[in-house]
This record gives sequence, structure tokens and C-alpha cells, in this order.
Amino acid sequence: MIIRRTLSLLTFLIGAHLLGPSAFAFFIGDPVFQKTFSQKFDAIAIENSSGRTEVQTWNSNRVRVTASQHPNTTSPANLDSRISFLVQDSDLRIIVRGGRSDEPIDLLIFVPRQVNLGIKGDADTIAVKGITNALSVETESGAISLYLPRSANTDLSLRSDIQGSQSSW
Repeated sequence: MIIRRTLSLLTFLIGAHLLGPSAFAFFIGDPVFQKTFSQKFDAIAIENSSGRTEVQTWNSNRVRVTASQHPNTTSPANLDSRISFLVQDSDLRIIVRGGRSDEPIDLLIFVPRQVNLGIKGDADTIAVKGITNALSVETESGAISLYLPRSANTDLSLRSDIQGSQSSW
């Protein structure tokens, strides 16, 4: 009996370690909100001024949105009341309402590869993993991370507007 419990705990800890810290947060009961859209969209716009935004591409036509709060959240908000989804024809707009004083909400969004994607953020990181038809990312002071597959054959144009001076690469 004791051995079985030890193995179960050990299996849980190894699984949580392999899945990473963000997945581990889901196991320990942090507030999480999920929504999946089966409609095919041509364009997706994401605005999150109160947390990290991570977008990953996949082969599915579905869009899956997962929102979570930081583990140290003092007053868990009703996540679905702060996130709005606006569908107009073949466009989807995802907006996280809130200001700098609100508890941060992190987004993990899976989108089809063939979508035009626009992301706006504030002070938190925006990460994009994979290639989309078109990509536009704007942030006030947060970092932008772009992860492309090794086989990616694409032209990139990057522009930075830091305190009124523009740089292009």
C-alpha cells in the first residue's frame, strides 16, 4: 500500500516536471478558463494588456484559448468576465479587459497556420511559436519572442519604435 502511494506521487511529480511549470499550475487548481472555436477564421486579433500572451500554430482549423492567472494571485477574478470574444464574419477578436492594477491574465492560444494574426500587449512578453500567413506584434515595453521551425523559409521584416526612434532590420 505504501509503495503504491509513493509510486503514484512519484509519477505525478515526474509528469509535472516533464510538462513544465505552466502545466503544473493547472494541476494545483489555479483559476483556468478555456474556450474552443470550431469555425474557420481568416484573421485573429488578440489584445492582452494585463499578462503574458503565447500563441502556437497547429494543423487544426480550430482556435483554442486558455486563460490563467498567476499562482500568486491575491484575488482570483472570474476569468470569463474579463475576456471577450468578438466574431465578425471570418474574423475573431480576443480582448482581455483590465488595467495595470488588475491581476494579470496569461493567454495560451492555439491558432491555424493559415491565419492572419495580430497581437497587442503592454509590459508582458508576447511569444509566437510557428508560422502564420501574416503576423503583426505590438507591445509597449514587453519582450517579443518568435520561434520558427528549422524548415521555415520565410522573409522577415522587423521594426522597432523605441522612444520615438525607429530601427529596422
